[in-house]
Amino acid sequence: MTLAAIWRRIVARWKSTPKDPMRTIAAIRGLDHTSETFRARLSEMGERLGIPADWIAAVICIETAGSFRADIKNPRSGFVGLIQFGPLAAGRVGTTLGQLAHMTNVEQLRFVEAFFRPVAHRIRSVDQCYLAVFAPAFIDAAPTAAVYADPTKAYTQNRELDQNTDGTISVSEAAAPARQSLAAAQSRPRLPANPLPWAGAVGSIVLLAALVAAWRALA
Repeated sequence: MTLAAIWRRIVARWKSTPKDPMRTIAAIRGLDHTSETFRARLSEMGERLGIPADWIAAVICIETAGSFRADIKNPRSGFVGLIQFGPLAAGRVGTTLGQLAHMTNVEQLRFVEAFFRPVAHRIRSVDQCYLAVFAPAFIDAAPTAAVYADPTKAYTQNRELDQNTDGTISVSEAAAPARQSLAAAQSRPRLPANPLPWAGAVGSIVLLAALVAAWRALA
């Protein structure tokens, strides 16, 4: 029997094996261009944190301009990655901006989870999920509270969020992009988030072992 035939038999057996209910995730802009492994890991992370993965995906979409790239860098602040880590945030989760920029988006999710873990119990909306990244001190603040005000550097760097141009960026205005991203996804079919069992390094090892075992059994 050829290796191709063995492969087809393994795939057919996997497809016929009962599985857990299929996971899905909101079709946030750009998420359809990521791997299903990334979407699955993101969903699993949300379950561990007790935060809907849809919310986290909306946050990552805003922070990466819909690219979901782990190496994306803000030219104004120098922040890097899926949730735009700064030097202090990177240090708190045990890494550096340079290391983050050389990770895949799947690899970087481990550090995104570590970032959210201390505040996960306080996050009850997509607004708070975004504020955990954008302005953590304001997670529990009133929607009208001013996050940044003119003429501070932080205000200048985020001036486009000042929707009513009153010289301040409120909590509600700061979180508006993530809220809008999530709302826009509701009109699109949800995306699958269930990787094949051989996805990733561990899965590759398991697959290789299965191929060797099948080869020996059929030789």
